Amino acid sequence: MIAFVAAGLVSFSLSIAATRVGRQSISLHLPNPGRIYGSQTVRIGGVVILPAALIAMLLTSMDPRLLVGIGACAIAIAGVGLADDIWDMPALGKLTGQFAVAIAAVAFGVHIKVISSPLGGAIELGFVPGAALTVFWLVGMMNAINLLDGLDGLAPGVVLVAALTLSVLSANLGNGALAVLGLALAGAIAGFLPFNVYRAKLILGDSGSNLLGFLIGTLAVLGQAKIGTALLVLGIPILDVAWTIVRRYSSGRGIMDRDREHLHHRLLDSGLSRPQVTVLYVFLCAAFGASALLLEPAEKLIALGALAAVTAGLIYLGVKRSR
Repeated sequence: MIAFVAAGLVSFSLSIAATRVGRQSISLHLPNPGRIYGSQTVRIGGVVILPAALIAMLLTSMDPRLLVGIGACAIAIAGVGLADDIWDMPALGKLTGQFAVAIAAVAFGVHIKVISSPLGGAIELGFVPGAALTVFWLVGMMNAINLLDGLDGLAPGVVLVAALTLSVLSANLGNGALAVLGLALAGAIAGFLPFNVYRAKLILGDSGSNLLGFLIGTLAVLGQAKIGTALLVLGIPILDVAWTIVRRYSSGRGIMDRDREHLHHRLLDSGLSRPQVTVLYVFLCAAFGASALLLEPAEKLIALGALAAVTAGLIYLGVKRSR
């Protein structure tokens, strides 16, 4: 709990400072297409969460080389996102930065070596397949959280639930270092969240959303059986990304183009308020997170099926009611 409290206090203090400093820079609060915030909302959440998480990470007993690697990659991806927040980088440039950071993370030891089978046992991966899967997983998580960051409190709330879930699972598996890492991430988000709820004064921006995607993706890779857990907790935003790619490709648009057709936008158009959409997302992610902790591996297949059905139902409801 020390890591959670320490990260939370640092994040909360930096959030106060960021709201004051950020208002003085027009480039840090310009509106972003596809994101629904006020014009005076400051987009430097990553600058707040990054140092809070890094300081708390020092409390872990993790391998120093791995810890330094995670920290360096976190700084790099937050920098890529901040550059996009300020200068609106081309999609290809941002994607290149994401892949570079993911490859660097693999070089430092963030590497999927084994995939647990839901029917029991495990599938061992060679270095190249495992490295490739890790890179695409990390890049996918960065973009999933980035696309989710469209409403007050939405992306931070969902990642907070995921971090706590993975932390509890790590503790249950006897991996105290990863449990502390999860608590550090959760604390950094918790200190930031009061400034990000409805009528937010401070939002993640690309610096924060890419950072959270990288860190939660890394946390899922480092421990046993956590990829499946992350798929359950973050299943709705992940499936929304998959749907977005299919939708944009089929309509002839670039898959990195911005729009207002994500699931949370459709739910807004169906009549739900912004706080209601955020609470719905967080509740569903928490429910599936609890199932990930309580269910046996084979039973998680049923939970994944239920998750897909719930997401499909929400998409259908949003499309039908928004017409």
